[in-house]
Amino acid sequence: GKQRQFFYYGLPQNINSHNYPKQIAKYIIRNHSNENIDVIHAHTILPAGGAALEIAKKYNKPFIVTTHGADFYKCIPAISKLRKINQYKKKELILAREVLKKAKYVICVSNEFANDVNKFCPEANIKVIPNSYREDLFYPQNKLIIREELGIPLTKKILISVGNFVETKGHIYILKALPSIIEQHQDIMLILIGGGELKKKYRKICEQLNLTKYVKIMDRINHEKLALWYNAADMFVLPSLNETFGVVLLEALACGLPVIATKTSGPLQIVKDGINGLLVPIRNSSALSNAAKYLLSDKDLLKEMSERALQNINPKYTNTSEETITIYDEIIKQAKRKKY
Repeated sequence: GKQRQFFYYGLPQNINSHNYPKQIAKYIIRNHSNENIDVIHAHTILPAGGAALEIAKKYNKPFIVTTHGADFYKCIPAISKLRKINQYKKKELILAREVLKKAKYVICVSNEFANDVNKFCPEANIKVIPNSYREDLFYPQNKLIIREELGIPLTKKILISVGNFVETKGHIYILKALPSIIEQHQDIMLILIGGGELKKKYRKICEQLNLTKYVKIMDRINHEKLALWYNAADMFVLPSLNETFGVVLLEALACGLPVIATKTSGPLQIVKDGINGLLVPIRNSSALSNAAKYLLSDKDLLKEMSERALQNINPKYTNTSEETITIYDEIIKQAKRKKY
């Protein structure tokens, strides 16, 4: 079928507006009133879900909402504080609940996350459809050739972490874990890829802890280059304080990397503890250090986990668009049955 996408300007993090969804809806209705709509699909609760609600009322059409995490957690004071995002005020909370109640389906990207949404709005009709990764880009490649291409010595043991340089990604904890790892493994190198507001702070920490020669800090790169860096590494680390899903985990596993991740929503669903990686508590540099040393000290285990990373990556993480299309078809059929 035909798909029509509408984009809107995001508001600054410190601004919430319960009126913004109505403004978006008015623009779409005014400029696209001749569109033949079957299903409306919003990719945030607010503002997109609020706009979808208005359009659905206007045309008496069903709508669905996919929530990816950051939009929903503005509803939860403890997590919005943790993520340093502006939590919704009373009017926005009321609208968010209405969107979740009225949506034909609310798509969540992980089971744990779905539980959080259900606690906030038990009336929501929730369906879990995980995010996906690009299997045409992320797959095992020749480490020797790639390291030579990237200028990384073959003798180095490489830990890699990918994610925006913001507090909730927890990079500070792997940096603080590094001195303990270096005591046993002087050949270690940590690569941080992401870019963001804490880049200068990370560099300063590296200077204070004498880690400069052990850490490479890089800005965001495209997927093609990122696939090379995964394949140059020996293991992947995701020390997030809160991680709704974690596509980077899928990308790393698809490249054959064992992972060390924190026990948050996404990793708990993706990582099989002791099989394709290790799960550790949040905000715990000691646990990160011990996990890394455990894997680095046993070459056979590292190799086994690398093989199991490839064996255990679930096919459901590559075919998620088909599940969404199935939902579209189901909703359209239901709407047609109501007509007759």
